Amino acid sequence: MRDLTRIPRICAELERLWSRYPDMRLGQIVANATPTRFHGDPFHVGDDELMGHIRAQLAKDGGE
Repeated sequence: MRDLTRIPRICAELERLWSRYPDMRLGQIVANATPTRFHGDPFHVGDDELMGHIRAQLAKDGGE
């Protein structure tokens, strides 16, 4: 079974990113955080990789 604690961790980071862009739709936020090699389709992106891209976006946008 996958680590259940990943769910609230990813959701918390996603919430932080989405709060910076409240006019965007959820799909836009997720697609923008998806690695470019997946062409905006997060279906095959692993949770850890998506989390890394969300955190990278937060760091880039907010200087964190």
